[in-house]
Amino acid sequence: MKIVSNGDVVWIYDPEKNNVLVRHLTPSEKRPAPAIYTLLTDNITKNYTVEEQGIESINSIPVYKVKLTPHELDREDNTKEYVLWIDSKNMTPLKLQSYDKGNLVLTLEYRNYSMNCVINDDEFTFTIPDGASVVYA
Repeated sequence: MKIVSNGDVVWIYDPEKNNVLVRHLTPSEKRPAPAIYTLLTDNITKNYTVEEQGIESINSIPVYKVKLTPHELDREDNTKEYVLWIDSKNMTPLKLQSYDKGNLVLTLEYRNYSMNCVINDDEFTFTIPDGASVVYA
């Protein structure tokens, strides 16, 4: 799958099926930051118990593994737990797992990334391949 967004539209392309889902983002979808950065910029200890889970390795990079558990697990709107893997050298989050009521619901992993780089605007547009079926949602 290839997912591209320019902040207003998201294109989700499945090359195996040669189809594209095109969807305009709602105002609320345009605002949120990726979950991993929202967690890290919030006052984590205000809402979560932080538990160090040791040092592991992701792609030969030593990382701190940290579990975040909400203080109030019984509240229906505050049941998400997170596990973060943070680069021990530069403190960059490399992986996040999100759990809802103990069930894994999301895994994000960052690979081959660059920090503070210049990105061409063309990276945020998608050209629908010839012959692809298109669904507008």
